[in-house]
Amino acid sequence: KQLNRLLGDILDFSKIEAGSIEFEIEDVSLADIIRSDIQQLEEIARERQISLKTDIQSEATVQADQSRLRQILLNFVTNATKYNASGGTITVGVTARPDGRQRLYVEDSGSGIPPDQLQSIFEPFVRGDNNLPDIPGAGLGLAICKMLAEGMGGRIGCDTVLAKGSTFWVDLKTSDSGEFPRRDSVPELTEAL
Repeated sequence: KQLNRLLGDILDFSKIEAGSIEFEIEDVSLADIIRSDIQQLEEIARERQISLKTDIQSEATVQADQSRLRQILLNFVTNATKYNASGGTITVGVTARPDGRQRLYVEDSGSGIPPDQLQSIFEPFVRGDNNLPDIPGAGLGLAICKMLAEGMGGRIGCDTVLAKGSTFWVDLKTSDSGEFPRRDSVPELTEAL
């Protein structure tokens, strides 16, 4: 299972880097994506006795590729589970932002990310788990999420507090916020490998 996921990440990363991934941009409800995927997300969290709850504060639709958005959400929840303490919590939510965008976020009760690692967590092959070598992964998931989010015209980020947890988020334009800057493929990777 872990090997399949690793191979999938490498394949996705290669396609994105080559600019061969296209997006099917449509009106998407972030709240509906959470509701339809909640059972799968709960199963992932349950493997480590982590409780998952939702916090849906907005029902607005965004311009996005539904399958790519699900890929980002799944990665966020998988990471929140891997880096959380057994018995911890994860909150998956949607909220409206002051700039008119909608935010999909995943908040965990893990140990947080040290400030010196925070700037590089979205770069390929970088992992924020130097002290946790038993956690599987190649450090591609968040880099893929970043390129997918930007390919949909979105922004991605992380807010973290040491010993309290992290919140990974993606902000997307609402469907009625005007013309959407459509892209045929993901922007090229600018970070040096």
